[in-house]
Amino acid sequence: RIIRTYSAEPEFALKDGVEYEAVIYLKDDRSVRISLLQDKSPGYVNNFIFLAQNNFYDGLTFHRVIEGFVAQGGDPTGTGRSGPGYVLTEEFNDIYLDREGLLSMAKSPAGVSGSQFFITLGPTPWLTGDFTVFGQVTEGMDVARSIQQREPGPGQPDAETILRIEIIEK
Repeated sequence: RIIRTYSAEPEFALKDGVEYEAVIYLKDDRSVRISLLQDKSPGYVNNFIFLAQNNFYDGLTFHRVIEGFVAQGGDPTGTGRSGPGYVLTEEFNDIYLDREGLLSMAKSPAGVSGSQFFITLGPTPWLTGDFTVFGQVTEGMDVARSIQQREPGPGQPDAETILRIEIIEK
């Protein structure tokens, strides 16, 4: 049974001296490998790892995918309006959103989403300062670019499903 609602962001559990990677598995043996930047955004990385290791993302979708902009996923309802029941403590760093393949948490007027994340599909410099990078694609950017384009709502193509996200400790 997958738990998709929590009362608060997870306890900090990152290990000193360990580098973390995430592999997002999609259908047809496609995957995207991401280096997680725990030194630049420890809270977001800790949260993402917690949810991935607890299978939160299994079966969720990339509900909003806009060519040259972002592929956004991690919403339990697939609408872009939901999350795990908490917002994250906001973090800031000096990484500019000036290229494709950067990983960040989504935001709404309520705050930083506890589960929704996006991968940039092109430079998004106007997001710099408002969104914080916590990972970078190291393999599979072609796969990220191939995720089905869509917006949430009726009349859209089926959303690409996240089969699972594996966390690798190095």
